[in-house]
Amino acid sequence: MCEGMAAARKRQEKEEAIDICEICLQDPCHPRCPNAGEPEGKHKCIKCGYGIMGDDEYLASPDGPVCLECLEDMDTRELIEICGEELQKA
Repeated sequence: MCEGMAAARKRQEKEEAIDICEICLQDPCHPRCPNAGEPEGKHKCIKCGYGIMGDDEYLASPDGPVCLECLEDMDTRELIEICGEELQKA
């Protein structure tokens, strides 16, 4: 193998091995980087899928945690069902 090909192969291997963010130059991205993903949180809301952070309020329903934002968007019937209850007929 010629010297030029060997150098090209090493450069290609190096580029494949290092896959860092073009903005923050880190892997994984710095938390303040616009390419950084959503933080995980302590729990994950079963309705919206977003992380519930340490100081967020949520409902620990029988099906799993539901964040306050989702609870505020629910109607009465949905709230009753998420709590594992059902309405009765007279």
